[in-house]
Amino acid sequence: MKVCVLGGCGDMAKVALEILAEESDVISVTVADINLDKAKQIAEHFG
Repeated sequence: MKVCVLGGCGDMAKVALEILAEESDVISVTVADINLDKAKQIAEHFG
């Protein structure tokens, strides 16, 4: 499953990203946010 997290730098999104990172069915996650630099940092953190 491919997932796109809108507002990916928000507090709720961070929790969702942690959960998605552990799911075996998820093959790709796109972090989308108006703050591109922070979104890139979060994406790098989760690999």
